Amino acid sequence: MLKTRGSNVSRVEVEAALRALPEVDQSIVVGLPDRDDGQIVVAAVVPRPGSALTEESLKEVLRHSLSSFKVPRRIIFISPDEVEWTPSNKVKLSEMAKLIARRIAHEPAADDATSQPG
Repeated sequence: MLKTRGSNVSRVEVEAALRALPEVDQSIVVGLPDRDDGQIVVAAVVPRPGSALTEESLKEVLRHSLSSFKVPRRIIFISPDEVEWTPSNKVKLSEMAKLIARRIAHEPAADDATSQPG
């Protein structure tokens, strides 16, 4: 369970909403520390081959099925081989959180790119 803006968010619920989309092969949702919100909901998505997903298009679809505070603040795209697994076939959430945090630190958010002066 993640806690953002004083509300509980189930990782499993957000992952299921992402995986329900035909263009998404796999999703991993984690919480990253945030000074203002406690945690922010973020996701790593493995897109299906041939799909043309964007961070903003996924957020837009999720806004129709999830409460606004459950929609990931950031979504990154990864390849299947970037998912780290434990010996018992579970996703290593702490390692995935580190990967997502590193990627977010190096990539501007989709809405940041459009708001930058040209």
